[in-house]
Amino acid sequence: MGIEKLLLIDPDFLTVDNISRHYLGMDSIIDNIQKVDALEDRLKRENPDLEIECEGIRFQEIVRKNPNLFYEYDFVFSCVGDTKTNFEINHFFRKIGKTVLYCWLDPYGVGYHNLLVSPQNNGCYMCMNYEDGHLVNNRASFAEKNQIFEKRLASCYSSFIPYNVIAPSSLANKAIEVYLQYLDGEFSSENRLVSEIGSDKQFGKEGFTYSVRYYNCLKNSDLLNVSLRTNISCPECNGDYKVDICKSE
Repeated sequence: MGIEKLLLIDPDFLTVDNISRHYLGMDSIIDNIQKVDALEDRLKRENPDLEIECEGIRFQEIVRKNPNLFYEYDFVFSCVGDTKTNFEINHFFRKIGKTVLYCWLDPYGVGYHNLLVSPQNNGCYMCMNYEDGHLVNNRASFAEKNQIFEKRLASCYSSFIPYNVIAPSSLANKAIEVYLQYLDGEFSSENRLVSEIGSDKQFGKEGFTYSVRYYNCLKNSDLLNVSLRTNISCPECNGDYKVDICKSE
């Protein structure tokens, strides 16, 4: 068992601002180098036999220009952290029959989540974002809705959502654990949401509010690992979701 070929997709560049949540270190920062190229260099040094293909453009652009590119791959990790992009990833890979593991962090690392979605099973990523027919914040989140978490760097105009130092690596480790369980056939008949409670010190110190799910999971840890059910409000599962090509550009 192992990985023979990887396709890396990310339009972003590696910078001092985003290096803290990346596998690579400061030694990988070179002027105008994209994340996928820097990561390819590192992975090939560590795994010379690994075949890697890189696309430094947005997922939506690849789907428009060369959708057949994805057919030779049998598993997808989505770590984009953008809900609309994940909606489109969810729609596309359900349509072509590929399993996706969605991985994301809550602000300040108060929680992290892995959602495994195989198209033949009940539920999808979009099910987590609809309630009573309306679009809502991700229902798995440990952070209460309608709060502003973005911070702006004093030295420039860029903004970011803070995470604690260990949150990205904790999320990645859990994602690999879920992936191995999937390979062993543990989730063959169900889609699965696997959440973990992270560090809450800074989150509470900043005065932010926890979600109801956070408190429920504190009381009952079984709620951290649950089977996904079809949401009757979900446009994707109801066949109503349409990708807006113009707005995706």
